[in-house]
Amino acid sequence: MEITYSIPVEDPHDPLITNAEIVLDTIIEAMVPGKFLVDMIPALQYVPEWFPGAGWKHRANYVKKEWGTAVPSVAVLMIEGIEDKPGLNRAEEEEIIMNASATAFAKVQKKAQDELDAMLGGHLLDINDRTSLPYINALVKELLQWHLVTPLGVPHAMTQADEYDGFYIPKGTIMIGNSWSLLHDPDVFDEPMRLMLEWYLKGGQLNPEVRDLWDFSFGYGRHVCPGWHIADMSLFVVITSVLTVFDIKPPLDDEGMPIKHKAEFTPYLFS
Repeated sequence: MEITYSIPVEDPHDPLITNAEIVLDTIIEAMVPGKFLVDMIPALQYVPEWFPGAGWKHRANYVKKEWGTAVPSVAVLMIEGIEDKPGLNRAEEEEIIMNASATAFAKVQKKAQDELDAMLGGHLLDINDRTSLPYINALVKELLQWHLVTPLGVPHAMTQADEYDGFYIPKGTIMIGNSWSLLHDPDVFDEPMRLMLEWYLKGGQLNPEVRDLWDFSFGYGRHVCPGWHIADMSLFVVITSVLTVFDIKPPLDDEGMPIKHKAEFTPYLFS
């Protein structure tokens, strides 16, 4: 919250935190192409907020209203960046900023813990240790490949007409990148639904010849998620912190036998 919106949060029960899931659900709903009539009739973007059916226009404007006195943050710096620049469509730029800011939680376990124990000697992680933990870095990559958060990426509209593999794509066409297919191609990833970290390693280090997952996990080209560095580092910190101090084991049944885990995921835009 503080990095993105200049809003410090100390209480885990702060309304800004408890409302996060509601906001996320709204984002998921809004990002489904054709969900709102304005997707099909762009002229509706000009109707006032009170107009029947224009509920989609209600958006949080905290940073926009307070940016003049707010401490530095991603949103503040981006809003300041469009001040007094001729030729820019301010409303369009502010919407881009709003969307970017909103973009704002066994065997493998044992091997990862062995690497952590050898490297850290029982101490907690220092972020500078990351380059010395190739197996953990491979685990981060494998988790993103195994089940990425946005299996269909984020819809984008063509800003100009184009052609791909003989198909003509008109300007304005909504395009959805099939990230799941790209990261589960059996011709590239051997047994893509199994956790196989060794695929990312060569000689005990990360294999530079392996396809870079960042090309697909967080978007494409210049439309890559602006917060991917935070997501990447957060995933690394959570994994190392948990494995340094905990063993994760399945629950036991009435006879004391381990209950087999089954991975289940939500089927929406954010999985």
